[in-house]
Amino acid sequence: MTNKWIINVIADLERFAKANGLPELAFQLDRTRLTAEAELELTDYKNSTSASDQMRH
Repeated sequence: MTNKWIINVIADLERFAKANGLPELAFQLDRTRLTAEAELELTDYKNSTSASDQMRH
């Protein structure tokens, strides 16, 4: 995952929300982090298969 920094930023925001009594924000940030992880993995997968397809042609 080449863009792992964004996951770390979201996790930092989630920790801040939890530490400052913002449970709904923490919950939403957790969902956002999970979504970002899934989308970044999918993007990495697409990029890797596209690169391997280009090498074959």
